[in-house]
Amino acid sequence: MMTDLRSYATFLQGLLIDQVVVAAPLTDPARLEHLLTQPAPAFYDLLTAHVDALLDTWPNGATLRPESISTMALWLGVALYHLARLHEHPDEDLFTLTQRMIAVLPVADDLATQIGYHSLIWAWIRAQRYLLATSLQPLLRDLFARSPLSAVWFLHLEVLPSPQMLSSLLTYVPVRSVLHDHWLDLGLRPAEVRRGLSPERVAASAAVGRLLDQMLALDVVWRPRVLVFYEVECMLLRQGSEEHPQWPLLEQLRLARMHGDARQRRLVERALERYRPLRTIMMTDAASLRPYIYLDVRFLEQIARLYAKSTP
Repeated sequence: MMTDLRSYATFLQGLLIDQVVVAAPLTDPARLEHLLTQPAPAFYDLLTAHVDALLDTWPNGATLRPESISTMALWLGVALYHLARLHEHPDEDLFTLTQRMIAVLPVADDLATQIGYHSLIWAWIRAQRYLLATSLQPLLRDLFARSPLSAVWFLHLEVLPSPQMLSSLLTYVPVRSVLHDHWLDLGLRPAEVRRGLSPERVAASAAVGRLLDQMLALDVVWRPRVLVFYEVECMLLRQGSEEHPQWPLLEQLRLARMHGDARQRRLVERALERYRPLRTIMMTDAASLRPYIYLDVRFLEQIARLYAKSTP
């Protein structure tokens, strides 16, 4: 038992320095129960280290440091340990066991548990260099469904939380701030657009639009924050001259249509779903855009034309 648990502790420790170190899987029910009911103090120290590593990257993240972390985060960590093992050594029995482990993992419904879950997932995905066999992605989606904070961070798998869960997350200023910046970082930059869009990046871009749409539907209080998001993005991604400004995705759509590139056009149109909430505001309350002077009117006109063409 101690050998298996020591291997798991080594795995958790390795994630702190972006390394994935796995040995034999943890498959014995008695050992798993021991891990949850009588975890050694070292495991609490490792969980705390992961939480601190995550919160250190957030503005004022220390204010959200939980007083305690659910031991279910250790259960989630075992699932990640098995996923790393499966990535290197596919095994049908271990796949089934991991699937069952994830199925009984409770959904994180409070911030402390969400931070505990997400800190491990965040470290694991970074250490994996975002690489995971396609056959294992359904397991990761199931994990995201139980870790709403991870779902709104890693958007390429398009597992979005309920509007109510999103609302509860956004009430915390550090969470709101870090998500705002992270979703902006998911904007497709000019060089990336020119190289060609990957399906994962397109999916993440579209998912941002759906999350912003959820925010608008939740409460009118979120409208100014959504507009600030688009105002900043409009400035960040603007290219070209003052007389002829361009925005990467919109320009790429124009070129794809001009050259009859149907595949590229479909990818770009999907990525541009991130702007559908902006179009909704333009149609329902155009006056609310006036204070946002850096929302270039030419950008807004292109968004309007984009959705005018796609509306039945």
